[in-house]
Amino acid sequence: MQVTVSPHHLENAALYGIGLTVTLTYQLPLEVPIGVGGWIRAGDAKLLGSIISRRSQQTGPVQIPLSARDLSEQPRQETAIFECVVPLTREAINHVERQRETDKKRDVQFLAEVEVTRLNPKVSLSHMSANEPFNVRNAFPNLGVADPKMYVVTHQLDRDYNPSFPDMWVLSGEGSKVFAEVILQGFDVWAIIKASDWIQDYAPTLGIGRSIWMELPSPEHLQVSDPLKARFAAATKALTDMETDYRRGDWPDLLEDSRAISELFRDWDMLEKLLIADGYSTDAVGKIQASLAALFDFSSKFLHKLDKDKKLAPDLRAYREEAELVLALSMTFVNLFARKARRQA
Repeated sequence: MQVTVSPHHLENAALYGIGLTVTLTYQLPLEVPIGVGGWIRAGDAKLLGSIISRRSQQTGPVQIPLSARDLSEQPRQETAIFECVVPLTREAINHVERQRETDKKRDVQFLAEVEVTRLNPKVSLSHMSANEPFNVRNAFPNLGVADPKMYVVTHQLDRDYNPSFPDMWVLSGEGSKVFAEVILQGFDVWAIIKASDWIQDYAPTLGIGRSIWMELPSPEHLQVSDPLKARFAAATKALTDMETDYRRGDWPDLLEDSRAISELFRDWDMLEKLLIADGYSTDAVGKIQASLAALFDFSSKFLHKLDKDKKLAPDLRAYREEAELVLALSMTFVNLFARKARRQA
């Protein structure tokens, strides 16, 4: 038996979870799957949720023909499809998100521990047939069959044998009293949900929300003065470090690394010229400068123990939402000035 697992997002569901299409390829009449269950685990082997079978896609009942095993009948390949649901708690979803942040491609990888309940038929059909007395007397004159209503049961190996009397179908359980076995068999199948699919399809149904991404211009391709180019390079490196912190879930480190972004905006006159050359008014330039100052002042609240008045500041703890705010705004500001510099090159 072979097992494949294809994840998909749930639609019209009042619960959090993901869907799984479990496809079983089996050999009939040697085995017949009758149920699917199991668990899924995150990449770090943490249990996330149970696999619940909700519907089986098959055109009709699976028929298991009686057979004489010594006829060497070739089994045929069949397919059974089970539609399943994996309910996820909020804690499980958060764990998946944390694991996804450590993946280079931001994909979701999980292990499906699929448990298949299958029926193994062990019924054999004996080569027995009922023969009319006339034919038996001719073939076996010494049997002494006198009653014309009496039939004689004979045993023969005939590839084309097909009994005409159902009551003569003598069965056995391959030489024992066991006619069938119900077996629980486990299969480990890895599955991947691409980052783009997770963001667009899964996240909205799991209460995570949607994500957007932006591409930053490479500093080495900017036609600006060397001092400004060096600052863009330092800012890009800081963003890379912040992204690494984000994937690891190191929120305080991310805020600490964001301080390097301020180096790009230290010489404001050079950046102000970029904005004015692109049509910004003096008031608009002032708004941008004030926004930058507010961003760095906000992030410093999570780093400094003393406020501006040299008084002990409250111990602010950085969570994911603060880290995402600082990362998103830092990327946006660097991207803004990098594109202005490229446009004017």
